[in-house]
Amino acid sequence: MKKRKFLLLLGVFSASGVIFAGSNIMGSKHDLRANNTAATIRAENVNEICVFCHTPHHSNTAFTGAPLWNKETTAQTFTMYGTTVSGTNPDAQPNASSKACLSCHDGVTAINSIVNVSGTGLDGAGGGLTSPVTYVSMTTDGGGSWSGDVAVPMPANSYANIGTDLTNDHPISIAYNAPNADPDQNPGSLRQTTTTLTGTWLVRDSDGVAGPTIGDLLRNGKVECPSCHDPHADNPIAGGGQHPLFLRRVGGNTDSALCLTCHAKGPMPP
Repeated sequence: MKKRKFLLLLGVFSASGVIFAGSNIMGSKHDLRANNTAATIRAENVNEICVFCHTPHHSNTAFTGAPLWNKETTAQTFTMYGTTVSGTNPDAQPNASSKACLSCHDGVTAINSIVNVSGTGLDGAGGGLTSPVTYVSMTTDGGGSWSGDVAVPMPANSYANIGTDLTNDHPISIAYNAPNADPDQNPGSLRQTTTTLTGTWLVRDSDGVAGPTIGDLLRNGKVECPSCHDPHADNPIAGGGQHPLFLRRVGGNTDSALCLTCHAKGPMPP
């Protein structure tokens, strides 16, 4: 038994301190099951977890931002950040990996809008995207509820409601340009993408550079929502519970450690 436990830990942590596995959506605010009282908004009649984003069958194949996607692609038009201090501009609209998050956090698209419902499935989806989307009854921890097939968007007063105006948010769908260390050419003080991540992170090595690096946080070389956030992440090192902001850096942004990982406005955080 002790040997098995030891091997499991080796699979979770690396010598560099970066976590390669261990994300846990269960019990988080992204766990929208009816019996998960930790969720601010949760279903009234569904006790599956993954169904609110993913489905094993009849998924939205037109969406490339996440596997086996079980939601319609957000049809909203977003106002992007604008020109950064480094002189770069975001893409005209968010890319797919960020749209996966914004399909709930845009404050317009219904959280309970899913293509293939739980259980026997296909109820309202017709095996694809040709029939009306089925809604699942939802409730809030404040006692309010929506019954029947009612669209439930993110509440207007919720901090998680990012909205469609992204000018007051960290730029996304934007190229991470770190030309050199010259502050005149790199006013954003961006560290090189090959910089090894310090501390403990929920991220996998994916850019081919030895050791998890800043490049592993990017998506096609760009900063996207999942560059900083892992929608499935719990934070087992920092207090043994779900990090409230789903940040990829274990310990969150204490001492601005998340910011200073990419922006060299101070020493690299430990």
